[in-house]
Amino acid sequence: MFDIRNSADFYRKCLDDYSSLLFNPSYAGFAINCAMSSYHLAEWIWGDWLKTDHVLKARLKVKSCDDFKGWVEAQCPFFKTVQSIANGSKHFNRNVSGNTAKMEGVAEDEGFERDHLVVLTDDNTMRSIEDMIQVLLTFWHDFLEEHSIYKDLKSPDEVGNES
Repeated sequence: MFDIRNSADFYRKCLDDYSSLLFNPSYAGFAINCAMSSYHLAEWIWGDWLKTDHVLKARLKVKSCDDFKGWVEAQCPFFKTVQSIANGSKHFNRNVSGNTAKMEGVAEDEGFERDHLVVLTDDNTMRSIEDMIQVLLTFWHDFLEEHSIYKDLKSPDEVGNES
C-alpha cells in the first residue's frame, strides 16, 4: 500500500502516528490513528511473514490471525483496550467512548501542566493513551526484533527524542 509494503514499514507508520500523538497529546484524531495502526499491526505481521513461519506458530500455539491476536492480548496488557478503541472508532461504537476522556491540565510534561487523553482500563485504572500506545509499540518492537527478519528498528522510546 503506497510505500508501506511489509510489517516493518507498517511498524514505522505506527511510530509516525505515535510521534504525532506525543507532539499533540490532547488531539483525539492522533490517538485514534495510533490505536488503529498499532492494533492492525498484528494483521500486517501475520500476513507478511508469520502465517508461513510454522516453527514460530507452533511455539506460540497459534494457527490463525485471530489466534495470534489472542496470544498478543495475553502478552500485552493494553492490546485489548487498544483494539476496543480501534474498532469502536471504525464502527461508530459510542460504548467505547464512555471509557475515554480528555483531561485538562493534569499531566505534567517538563514541568508544565498539559491536557491529555485518558482511557479507563478493564481494571478501572485510568491511563494516558500515549502511555498505553508506548507499551504496545514496545511490545511490537521487541517481537519484531526477536522473531522477524527486520532488525535495527527504532524503539518507541526513541520517538520524540530526535534533535
